[in-house]
Formats: sequence, structure tokens, C-alpha cells
Amino acid sequence: MCNSLAYKQQSYTMRRTLLTLTLLIFTLLATNVQDSKAQNVDANNLPKTSAKSNGNKIYYVASTVISVHPSNFNVPIVSNEWNDETKEGVITFKGAVTEIGDRAFFWCVAFSSVTLPDSVTKIGSEAFKNCSGLTSVTIPDSVEVIGDEAFCSCSNLSSITIGSGVVEIGGKAFYDCDKLTTITIPDSVTTIGDGAFEGCNNLTGVAISNSVTSIGGHAFYECDSLENIIIPDGVTSIGNRAFYDCDNLASVTVGGSVESIGEGAFSYCDRLTSVTIDQGVLVIGKRAFEHCTNITSIAIPDSVTTIGESAFWGCTGLAAITIPGSVTEIGSKAFSGCSGLASLTIDSGLTKIGSQAFYDCSKLASLTLPDSVAAIGDQAFSWCIALTSVTIPEGVTTISNNAFTGCSRLVDLYCRATTPPTAGTDIFSDTAPDHKIYVPRGSVEAYKAADGWMEYTNDIVGYDF
Repeated sequence: MCNSLAYKQQSYTMRRTLLTLTLLIFTLLATNVQDSKAQNVDANNLPKTSAKSNGNKIYYVASTVISVHPSNFNVPIVSNEWNDETKEGVITFKGAVTEIGDRAFFWCVAFSSVTLPDSVTKIGSEAFKNCSGLTSVTIPDSVEVIGDEAFCSCSNLSSITIGSGVVEIGGKAFYDCDKLTTITIPDSVTTIGDGAFEGCNNLTGVAISNSVTSIGGHAFYECDSLENIIIPDGVTSIGNRAFYDCDNLASVTVGGSVESIGEGAFSYCDRLTSVTIDQGVLVIGKRAFEHCTNITSIAIPDSVTTIGESAFWGCTGLAAITIPGSVTEIGSKAFSGCSGLASLTIDSGLTKIGSQAFYDCSKLASLTLPDSVAAIGDQAFSWCIALTSVTIPEGVTTISNNAFTGCSRLVDLYCRATTPPTAGTDIFSDTAPDHKIYVPRGSVEAYKAADGWMEYTNDIVGYDF
């Protein structure tokens, strides 16, 4: 009986041991296949990263094995082979990989390079975000979409080849990749997303293809090394602050297909000296060239209809400007603080001059407004201290508050309107003490009796226009 009991105990122990070994083997196999833990293999058996993929392999070079999860890909993972001597790895899939999923390689700091198979059509959002060791990437021609933040904050990425099939570069796709020096946008791309290359501080050159129709807001924001940019025909919109604060940007050409230059598109590009806006552009948006202090001249084509608020605010180097007859409205503060502006020509067609439009243009000496102008806004020409002569056309119906306040050398004001325009307060305050206001001879009494004009009774003189 004792022998029988001992036999049963021994049998039970053997069964437990066998079960444990079976579970261990199953776990190792499952880990290797399903979770894709790497297996170290002989260098001779590991395909090189330069090898041509048949669609089911991703080759990579890294400081250590890259851990991946099956849920980030459209097909199951078969293996993740790794050679510790060559620092090369290959991930093999059960079928062709068409999509690198969202966050597939998120924060894989060990990456130095990766070769994607020609079967991939989409790189998902944040797919390689924060891969700070990644130095080079080749995106195959099969890829159509580079997702939002796909390579965001890859701080050592210095070489990127974008394949000829890419249609869309997503928002912040290459945000803060500050080792990138040049980029070529292939002919297939139609959209450059918001912030796509924002903060790429060492980017010196960008070649934008004719296929691009939209450049998103902040697309090249604070690309401090960018020296010149050509917006080709084909682009219809330049987003808000697209090239904001590009400190070394010296030359800009805007193609004629652009309908609108967005708000702040080139603001604070302090070294910008050459701006060419081609025929066809309709709107120069708010703050478009704000504080571009080294622009000395700019030719506005006669396709432009609107110059937005503060469009050229603080462009202290701007010496001369011609407003074509196509422009119907100059926004508030459009040329405010252009302290070097000495020559201003406004062609017939303009109807409204916004508030503070030419405020503190301290070198502007004379001003003749076209007959088409109907309204002069608040402080429109205030503190133009070099202004000595102004001619206000017959069609003006409104002169708003302080329109010419502080023009301390303004002596001769010619107002051709037969009916006194509606006048705000202090429209000519703090002008030259001996200034004269010349009005049609038959309208002298009407001016002296009109609100806003009567305070200048002693200065109003009849004149034959």
C-alpha cells in the first residue's frame, strides 16, 4: 500500500512538471508571435535593412530591439527578428502592411532609421512621434497620407524623403524636427497641414510643388533659418501665421492663384526685404506683413481688393507704396507706424480708409486722395508730422474723429466737397497754428455752421477749385 501511495505521488509530481513546462513553452511562443518580442538571430540569417521588402517586412536600425504591438497594424505580426551585433531588425507580418497605425512606434527613442515597405498607403497620427533617435526616413511612393504629428518632435531627424504618391501632409507632421535642413514637397501633395513644419529651426530651404493648393496655418511658423520661399501657382490659400517669425526669411514670392494671404502669414519676418505678389491675389489679410521692418517697397497688383487690418503695421523701412484702383478698402492700422513712408499714391477706386490706417507715418509730406474716397476713419492720418498739404476729394461724406490730429506741420487743407462732410471731433486739432481750410467759395457759410467744422470758423477760406 505504501508503494502504491508513493507511485501516485510520483505520478502526480510528473504530471505537474509536464504541465508547467507546457505552459512555459506556450507562453514563450505566444510572446514571440503575438506580442512580437524579439528573437536574437545569427547575422547571416537576418535580412539587411537595405533589402527590398515584398510588403510584409519593416526593416530598422536601432540601439536596441523595438517593441511593437499587433493592434497597430492591419495584419498580424509573425516575428520581430533582431541582431544585437549589427543593430538591425526586421518585423515580419502575415501579409502586406498597408497602414502604420496611430502611435505604432510612439516614443521609440532607440530608432535611428526605418525602411517602410512599398505596400504602405498611410502613416497614422503620432506613428513615430518623439522618436528622438531617428535620423533618416524614406517614405515610399505608395504612401498617400502622412498623419497628424506622424514625426512630431523627432529632434534628430535630419534626412526625410517624401515619396511621389503623398497627397496630404498632416497637421504638425514634422513639428519641431529641428535638425531638418531641406525639404522637397513632391508634385503629388495637395495639402500641407497646420503646423506641418512648425519649429523646424534649421530648415533653410523648402521646394513647394505646383500641386499644392493649401498651406495650413503655422505650417512653417518660426522656421528661423528659412531664407526664401516661392508660393507657386496652384496654391489658393496661405493660412494664418504660416511663415510667422521666420527670422532669416529674405525673399517671398506669392503666386497669382492665391486668393488670400492669411492673417499674420509673414508677420515679424524682420529680415524680409523682397516681396513679390503676383497678379491674381485678392486679399492681403490682417497683419499679413506686420513688423517686417526691412521691406522698402512692395508692388500691390491691381487684382487685390482688400488690404486687411494692420497688414503692414510697423513696416518702418517701407518708403513708398501705391494702392491700385482695385482696392476698395484699406483696413484699420494697415500702414500704421510705417515711419519711413514718404511716398503714397492712391489710385481711384478706394472708398474707405480705416481708422489709424496711416497713423504715425512721420515722413509722409503730402496727400491727395482720389475722388472715389467716401470715408476717412478715426485717426486715419494722425501724427503724420511731416504732412504739409492735404486734398480731400468732393466725394468724401465722412471724416471721423481726430482724422488729422497731431499733423503739426499741416498748413494747407483743401476740401473740395460742396456739402460739408459729416465731421467728428477734433479732426484738425494740433495741426500748424496758421493752417487754412480751403472750401468751395459758395460753401463757406455752410462749413462754418456745420458740426465739427464750426470750431475752425476763423480758418475756413473760400477757394475756386
